[in-house]
Amino acid sequence: MLESAIDSPPTIIDPNDKTIGSMSDHKDAAKEYGCYHYLRSDESKPHYVQTGITESFSIHDRLDYSGFCIKSTRDASQHFSQAQITTWAYYSKLGESFAKPKQVDLLADLPQAESVISCRYYLRSNQLRVYRKVNSETLKVFDYPYRGELPILPLMRCFLGPLIYLMSKSERGTSEMIVPDIRDPASSEFALPLFEKRNAQILPQRKKKIMIDSQDRCAQAYSFLGGNYDHNSIFWLDRSNQLLLCYDYKAPNGEKWRTWLKNHRSESI
Repeated sequence: MLESAIDSPPTIIDPNDKTIGSMSDHKDAAKEYGCYHYLRSDESKPHYVQTGITESFSIHDRLDYSGFCIKSTRDASQHFSQAQITTWAYYSKLGESFAKPKQVDLLADLPQAESVISCRYYLRSNQLRVYRKVNSETLKVFDYPYRGELPILPLMRCFLGPLIYLMSKSERGTSEMIVPDIRDPASSEFALPLFEKRNAQILPQRKKKIMIDSQDRCAQAYSFLGGNYDHNSIFWLDRSNQLLLCYDYKAPNGEKWRTWLKNHRSESI
């Protein structure tokens, strides 16, 4: 990994707009949106209760229909971390896989660490360049070797279903992937990329209907191993579009977590 002072402005999909999270060339109206809600259970509270953590997302076409952007915000302001993180993933073609953005912008407001961190992931054919700025400090650039077939997970749940589905189709379901590191808000490497091996497998015998916003969705179960997830984690994807509907996992401290999609609207449903 190389670190240097910035030598040139980042080349992005719109080279005239260098603003983190810019959507000036995208439609205001979302063609799809929804919100994931995080619930938790432990031994003292056997039933799942709301944690106050949510992840909203919206998908916006470019004005010239040459691509689209997915904006997603994880709001934990009511949680003990008080953090709020927003990502923007940019795609250069309509219908492109959610796991293959050309650029990802990230903005993290971290009250406990007394910092605001902005990052830009710009993917070239053989290089991942990351621009990172903390508060008013000097902008820094980091370069990493990159293979174009590597999927990237821009943190949020709306990207997870398509990525799981894509990985499950690969050989043995195992792939290296890129994910921003948000484990420790105080770390000097917060939001820089982790290169992790994950495994995704379809669980062919596990199908069911899941009620989302008073509508039955036909769902297929998958496993997704690596990071925080083990064989006790079950991910339910919409069989028609691979969107993540809900999942359950058990944290290392024994807490059980559940994430559920709500308020989902799409042009296709």
